Parts: sequence; structure tokens; C-alpha cells
Amino acid sequence: MTARVETAQPELFGETRRRSQTLPARLASAHTPCMGIIRKTFSLGTLGAVDLRSDKERTARSARQTKNAVEEQTRQQAAYYAAEQAQAQRHQAALLAQQAAYQQAMLRQGAQAYQAAPRQPQAPSGPPPGWYVAASQDRMQWWDGFSWTAHYQPLGSS
Repeated sequence: MTARVETAQPELFGETRRRSQTLPARLASAHTPCMGIIRKTFSLGTLGAVDLRSDKERTARSARQTKNAVEEQTRQQAAYYAAEQAQAQRHQAALLAQQAAYQQAMLRQGAQAYQAAPRQPQAPSGPPPGWYVAASQDRMQWWDGFSWTAHYQPLGSS
């Protein structure tokens, strides 16, 4: 059987409210003002032989510090990666601009070289012009240096 304890708790503007709670629940609550005062009194009275904070408080404090450290590290990593990504984008944009400038310079240089070059007729791509034996082997055909013409003559008349 659990005993019920009624406690009066001060509220805002001087009003009080009655609260009913079981005795084990009341004794197990984490932050009872009496327990804090007793622990602090013992800590001061024994010149620090009794810890000022309970194990529960130390554990909670350590968990908070760890959580805050992890959050801070996450923020720093996010900032680092964002800065690294921005730098990579700037570098890529600079490379693209440099490549475009190089291509434009090459196009300008090629256009200037093409305009400045003297125009020469295309060199023949075969034997020199003359009479050669035709494919039919019974007559000769004229080769003008570029293509076969429609001019024929009998074999041996050249």
C-alpha cells in the first residue's frame, strides 16, 4: 500500500495549489529542494569529501556537454564542407573560363593564319598529266593530273 502525501506548492501571485502524489514518487523525484540542501551542507561540512552533485546530475551534465560538442562539431563540418564545395565551384568556373579564352584565342589565331596564307592550287594527287593505257586495254586515255578526261586515242600513237 502506498501512502499519499499532499504538498502545497507556491504558484505565481501568491496562490497555492494542492497536489496529491504517492510517497515513493515524491521521494524519487529528481530535484527535491531538501535533497539539494542536504547534499550541499554535507559537501561544505566535510570540506568536499561528499560531492556537491549527485551521480545523476553529473551524468546529465556530461550527456549535455557531449550533445553540445557533437552539435558544434556537426556545425563546423557543415561549414567546412560548404566552404570546400564553394571553392571547388569557383575553381571549376575559373578553369571553364580559362578553357573558353584559350579556345577563342586559338580560333582567332587560326582565322588570322588562314586569311594570311597565300592561296595555292591544290597539288595533284596522282601521276603527272599525260596519256595512259585505259582500263579497256585497247586504247589510251588522257589524265589531266586530277581526273580522267573523255579524250581517247589508239594505242601506240603518242
